[in-house]
Amino acid sequence: MGYRIKTVAELTGISRATLLAWERRYCIVEPSRQDNGYREYSDNDLACLQSVKLLMDKGYKVSEAISLIQEAQKTVQSQTRNSSPGVRIAALHDSLTQQMDVTQSYLGGLTVVSIAPDLDRFLAMPHQEPVDVLVARLSLLGGAPRDNLRRCLEVTRAQSVVVVYEFATHKTLAKLAQLGARLVQGPVRVATLRQAIVEQLAFVRAATGAGEGATVAPQAFVPLPPSGDGPRPPRFTDEDLGRLRETRTGLDCECPNHLAVLVAALISYERYSAECVDRDAEDAALHRHLRDGTGRARQILEELLVRVCEQDGIRI
Repeated sequence: MGYRIKTVAELTGISRATLLAWERRYCIVEPSRQDNGYREYSDNDLACLQSVKLLMDKGYKVSEAISLIQEAQKTVQSQTRNSSPGVRIAALHDSLTQQMDVTQSYLGGLTVVSIAPDLDRFLAMPHQEPVDVLVARLSLLGGAPRDNLRRCLEVTRAQSVVVVYEFATHKTLAKLAQLGARLVQGPVRVATLRQAIVEQLAFVRAATGAGEGATVAPQAFVPLPPSGDGPRPPRFTDEDLGRLRETRTGLDCECPNHLAVLVAALISYERYSAECVDRDAEDAALHRHLRDGTGRARQILEELLVRVCEQDGIRI
């Protein structure tokens, strides 16, 4: 995901002028440029700046904080290229198991010691040993996400948090970022998630073990029953799409993987638009229109996904 400098300032609590000064003086991040010349910061840029701010809040000077972060980045690069990081993970996620079943080789030294597809089951699990990282999917944190994530942190005793989100407002993302969570926009593949986990843990360890987590999520979504010409409910579950994102056919064709990503993103937007706040009846009608239009687009892509899976001999 790309972020404009105004959004980065909101998410990190670092002023625009300070961001520009750090960029010139320390080269801590190098945002790309859009066609119109505006800076565009990546997820990694955002995570790096959040880590600098976290260290400064602990009393480090900016030069000291940047030096620590740069050392953490070198550690991440070394771990990712060469060795197993030996990281223990607890996951509140509803498709990660299926993704890992398909692609064990991408896990490296990450060990998932506990995982559940919903909040109640996750909190009820016997988390007997502390873990390094809590991975939480934003949409599973319920109606009180801040409180629920803190409960997850308490039971797991995790050092760090990675939150996977599909659609969220800047206000929501700002609350997450200000509490130190690494934000990863989904749908996400295991290899990408692994990189984010290792980076976040390295940054947090550089910050001398900051233990505060983060939270936030949209309300749980219940698909509306089909009526009239409206779209039918999703054909694929999150678990199905997670498995299809990682499935390889042995051919030089990744169409099933890409279509699964697109379908998952459309389902997520349907959920998001269903829970968007309505100021008046006109707003409510617009959100229904957005949801139904997205549902129709999702149905078309679902049919294409079924067709390509049949052609490639993929079980669905």
